[in-house]
Amino acid sequence: MKKAVKTKQAIMEAAKTLLQQKGSVTVKEIAELAHVNVAAINYHFTDKENLINLVINSLLEELKNMVEQYLGYDNTQTETAKKYLNSFIHRFYDFAIENVGILNYMLFPQNKNALESATENFEAIFSMDSDLSDKVIKRLALMRKESDPVKLKVKYGLLLTGFLLPLLTQINKRPLFKSAPDLLTDNQLKDAYIDEMINLILN
Repeated sequence: MKKAVKTKQAIMEAAKTLLQQKGSVTVKEIAELAHVNVAAINYHFTDKENLINLVINSLLEELKNMVEQYLGYDNTQTETAKKYLNSFIHRFYDFAIENVGILNYMLFPQNKNALESATENFEAIFSMDSDLSDKVIKRLALMRKESDPVKLKVKYGLLLTGFLLPLLTQINKRPLFKSAPDLLTDNQLKDAYIDEMINLILN
């Protein structure tokens, strides 16, 4: 592997690690962890925001692949729809906890450019008319034996909102959310919350 490629990978990994840990990062911190100078970061990525955007895109692509693996799994002979959804949602939240700092940066951007990038990245994957959303809606149709497109879109909206609520309330401990239940790390609450979410989707 060429030195330039190794350097670029090291910088991206350093940025990802720091974002996972803190939800924010400076160019100096990235350079120190990647064992490069600041000039190398500017050379390979132009600026910090471009670097972070690439890290977020990589994370979203990983999430998209994880979702598509579940969607491609035929559970009809081995699991009930409830068990299938329970496994999938738990895996999603495990992924969220692993990447809590990056998700915090996405959901609560530090500047206007970061907000625009985060919005574009998220909508490209999860908007109602995205390819991934279409696949999720088709799987919901099979599980619910439902053909009404309006009802299916509503159920998809419930699923997406249900995913996001614990992230919004728990990732960034702002005053508005201080009294919110800890739905991500309290296993008893998380299990109960997921059960209720699944009941709303399947009923």
